[in-house]
Amino acid sequence: MIFVGSPFFYTTLLVCGIFIILRKKIKSPVFKIVWINIVVILFFFSLFDTVAVKMFSNINPFRILDNRFHHSLKPFTNEFTTWDTEGKFNYLIQTNSLGFVDSETRTVNMKKKGKRIMFIGDSFIEGVGYPWEETVAGRISEKLKSEGVELLNASVASYSPKLYWLKTEYFLQAGLEIDELFVFVDVSDIIDEVVYDYFVPETFSKTRRIMEPVIDFFSKNSFIYRSYRIRYVIEQDNPYRESSEFWGGIKNFYLLKPQWIFNEQAFEMYGRIGIELAEKHMDKLHKLCKKNKIKLTIVVWPWDINLKKKHDRKHLDIWKNFASNRNIDLIQMYDLFESIPIETIDRYFIPEDIHWSKKGNFMVSEYLWEQMNKNKGEKK
Repeated sequence: MIFVGSPFFYTTLLVCGIFIILRKKIKSPVFKIVWINIVVILFFFSLFDTVAVKMFSNINPFRILDNRFHHSLKPFTNEFTTWDTEGKFNYLIQTNSLGFVDSETRTVNMKKKGKRIMFIGDSFIEGVGYPWEETVAGRISEKLKSEGVELLNASVASYSPKLYWLKTEYFLQAGLEIDELFVFVDVSDIIDEVVYDYFVPETFSKTRRIMEPVIDFFSKNSFIYRSYRIRYVIEQDNPYRESSEFWGGIKNFYLLKPQWIFNEQAFEMYGRIGIELAEKHMDKLHKLCKKNKIKLTIVVWPWDINLKKKHDRKHLDIWKNFASNRNIDLIQMYDLFESIPIETIDRYFIPEDIHWSKKGNFMVSEYLWEQMNKNKGEKK
């Protein structure tokens, strides 16, 4: 039966069971009519919910809310998913016991056996659109294995400095041991910092851990529930949520993401405060790493729109100054991308998308590996 997956199906069964029990005690025809109508309505809700969850499968159940650092990936995920609305990029995503993207669904020991490096960034470093072995993190991981070094990739789409800091702090307090941390700071992090400024870990219910199995079931099988969680649980009490009128709707929000670099109005709208928030949270992350004797490296790169329109290096300048003032290593990929002829730049990005293509992932991983080896052995 196609309705078995939807929670409304089980609700319908429950209502039918109650009706069977009560119909012998309540003889009123009105009662029967009302009850039948309720069952019919629930049946159609079940039908809609089941069809919708299949049609809108891009809303992935392995992308979950997290009361510690806003959102994350579900541990031990092993499923195929798609990237882009037309489903052109179908790929396997696997996560380990920590909910980090990995080559397999393995259990990660919190204690390190040898040297361990952790990457944290957003969708670029999560590697959306491609299987692990074709992503930047996957390629670097394979290179590090030959040297006996383990790589963990804590990156998740739509992360920013506040979430980099919160997530790293949480896992360090939980006992995770790492020697180096590479933080990949994206152009879009500035607007995301404004959105996440309202997030406070304690605001999420402490009973969520107990309710996790129920939440997982509803998230996986109910489109209605998914929509509720995204639009209400995350977005309530936040005037700067992605779909709010402040941005002019969610489509305009995504169009605005890189504009703080070249649009003065966008800079005043969110750029100035976003930069302040990003620097504040990166400074907290820096102090956290220093306290735990972890070598910190910041990595920055331009978007394709910045390259095509030849925007200035405002993004790079911010993090270059930040790193210089704190004696932090910085790997910048502006020179790398700007060396590519503009007529061929599209080859390094997914068509009609901001993320790196297979060719782009390969180029970035090779350059990053070169820079990592160049900086090898330098002290924090």
